[in-house]
Amino acid sequence: MSRVSVPDRSPSKFEVKENALELARQIRELDIVRNFGYKIRMAQIPKNWNQWSEESQQKWLEKEAMRIEKLRAWDKGYLDGQRKKINDQITDMLINIERANRYKRPKTIEEANRRLIYQDEALGACGALLILLEDIMHTLGCQIDKNWLTQIDPLIEKEIALIAGWKKSDAEMRKAVYRVEAERGRNIIRKGVEEAGENMVLRAIFTALGIENEGNS
Repeated sequence: MSRVSVPDRSPSKFEVKENALELARQIRELDIVRNFGYKIRMAQIPKNWNQWSEESQQKWLEKEAMRIEKLRAWDKGYLDGQRKKINDQITDMLINIERANRYKRPKTIEEANRRLIYQDEALGACGALLILLEDIMHTLGCQIDKNWLTQIDPLIEKEIALIAGWKKSDAEMRKAVYRVEAERGRNIIRKGVEEAGENMVLRAIFTALGIENEGNS
């Protein structure tokens, strides 16, 4: 994977979402229409094939047919497993982008943290997608048309960069929310201290005057 650069500008929510949708569309098209570029590679016919007897040729063909059948069965099981994992990560990526967008203007630390967590979850799903697709390439090797990865890989890296830029652009907003929450907390404490102080003064006056304070009886 090439180095992902974080854009200086703040990506719009639509850019983050639209690229994610295009990424999902292309991966699913690659899966459904092209089966990840999967194709069984036949063994090459031996050079001296014409010198073989008909019986030897038949045995070789039967053995090759059995090899292909076993390979196809194993590959199908492997691809089915990877397909589910990939679809799960696509769903996680899209859902978490939507969840983060619910907190466009967080008013509390909890809301700001939730937005950040959802952004991180979407980012993690992108990284997992890249790993899963590269694992298919590595595992199936020559059974896969490697050209398809060159179409998907840039979209994943772009999405990673967009989400990272999205988080970066939120940094000042989170700091502002933290400052407001911290000041709110300080005001609550200050008010509590002042009220406690007032109550102590009142109790002292009532005691000195010999008056019973009904509120503290």
